[in-house]
Amino acid sequence: MKIYLFFFVIVFLNINIHAQWVQKNSITQEVITTLITNGNYIFAGTNGNGVFRSSDMGENWTQINIGLTGSKIRAFAIIGDNIFVASEGSGIFISSNNGSNWNSLNNGLEETYFRSLHVDGNNLYAVGTGGAIFLSTNNGTNWENITTPGQQNYSILFKGTKRFVSDIYDGIFVTTDNGLNWKQIINGLNSYYIYPPFIWKVGSMSLCGNSIFISQEWDIDKGLFRSINDGEQWVQVSEGIKSVEFASPIFEMFGNNIFLANHKEIYLSTDNGDNWFLVNYGLPDEYINTLVIVDTVIFVGTGGNGVWCRSLTEIITAIGNEKNNLPSNYTLEQNYPNPFNPTTTIQFQVPKFLFVNIKVYDVLGREVANLVNEEKPAGTYQVSFDAAILSSGVYLYKLNAGSFIETKKMILLR
Repeated sequence: MKIYLFFFVIVFLNINIHAQWVQKNSITQEVITTLITNGNYIFAGTNGNGVFRSSDMGENWTQINIGLTGSKIRAFAIIGDNIFVASEGSGIFISSNNGSNWNSLNNGLEETYFRSLHVDGNNLYAVGTGGAIFLSTNNGTNWENITTPGQQNYSILFKGTKRFVSDIYDGIFVTTDNGLNWKQIINGLNSYYIYPPFIWKVGSMSLCGNSIFISQEWDIDKGLFRSINDGEQWVQVSEGIKSVEFASPIFEMFGNNIFLANHKEIYLSTDNGDNWFLVNYGLPDEYINTLVIVDTVIFVGTGGNGVWCRSLTEIITAIGNEKNNLPSNYTLEQNYPNPFNPTTTIQFQVPKFLFVNIKVYDVLGREVANLVNEEKPAGTYQVSFDAAILSSGVYLYKLNAGSFIETKKMILLR
């Protein structure tokens, strides 16, 4: 039996906002690994050509590598007038003149490959690719290895007197006494059993307001998690995110608005992560490696097409307008026309991102068509059903969306 099905969307509310992302000049072919802003300057680290600097909001870029022997840049940090850069294979460097020249800071470092830099007051922390954490209290002149309870540290986060460390295999730990004692805080995170004890795999942490966000990667239970009580309890907050596999998400805040970069997607949440809206329409099909907000403009660094930017006001206003149009409940409308010959239209709406299935059955309960069978973001949709080769009679169409199920009748009359 051959059924011709035509599917189209009335309103697609995953918010691919049709507004302009603009590519910046001079470094259009670069792989941008990290971005940071300091005063009137924006700094871009690249994967092979060192550091670039812009003094005119990204319109023009100058390569600034004097004294910098590492060309693959992984992270920036700023303490006062000093800018620090971590490279792959050449260690850590410092500049006190906005990158005009760099000096090596490897005294006491046991490795030269680093994945991230973190600042807590005047303390500088460097996380090596092997998971070791190094601390400098004198702007990188000397370093000491910090002991943590995990096997392979991934990131550090500071909130008041608390220091949080995420470990790829052992989850999240917190200390309130500068590392003398640690507490594992994994309640609410997904897990799977490999070998006693339980092994937890988590990625990078970010502090957004008073909330801590953490990514977790599993074959089955992947997602983004949030804690509003300093890690004592975690809840999953991946609503609206298409790809819930988080290798290392990047967050930036603008007021109460949270921007999230994940793989090739950029999302905005205006409700502390309860819902996420896709806002990267117009960007190239490249990985988003980094975000930075300068005044009222958001800049993103891509995996091969340089730096792009957009007005924050433009994005936030568009999201606000679209949010007002989101459905608040599930509905399955009566098909129209009804009776029909041979085509009819079925309209439905879902209030959140979830898997949707619509099938058509004859009166004996036999399936005659599968109209929708995929994940859908919140929105209102239409699907067209062509019953050209079916006989006249009563048919049933059924919507399954999460826990919501509804069935309606329709009549094919020739």
